[in-house]
Amino acid sequence: MHLLKTNWIRAAAAVLLTFVLGGCTFISDPVSLMKTPMLSADKETLSSIIHAQLPDGADLIRSREETDTNLIHFVDLDGDKVNEAVVFYETPDQQVVIHCMIFKLVNGTWTKVTSFDGEGRVLESL
Repeated sequence: MHLLKTNWIRAAAAVLLTFVLGGCTFISDPVSLMKTPMLSADKETLSSIIHAQLPDGADLIRSREETDTNLIHFVDLDGDKVNEAVVFYETPDQQVVIHCMIFKLVNGTWTKVTSFDGEGRVLESL
């Protein structure tokens, strides 16, 4: 009986070692688990509205010193407890390089409220 139990343990260990040493694994490859980040429907809509307002050749930019790496910043600028969307963009081929646009959510639709030109050639901070 003891010999049968020992043989059973040896056989199980041999099968287990075959899987481990053979490269078989039950853990998935980390790359296969990665997915492209998806924007929520709300943010996707806002992003498309912003890009439609950008001049040809313009690119959205981030500030150099900002810890928030988002291209779209949400801030309550007018004190109504509803965040406005603030974006900065650059037009390298124009005399004024840095610009800003502010969007407000009005009746469920993002609407451009204002835009203005910045000074300098680099957005240092917000």
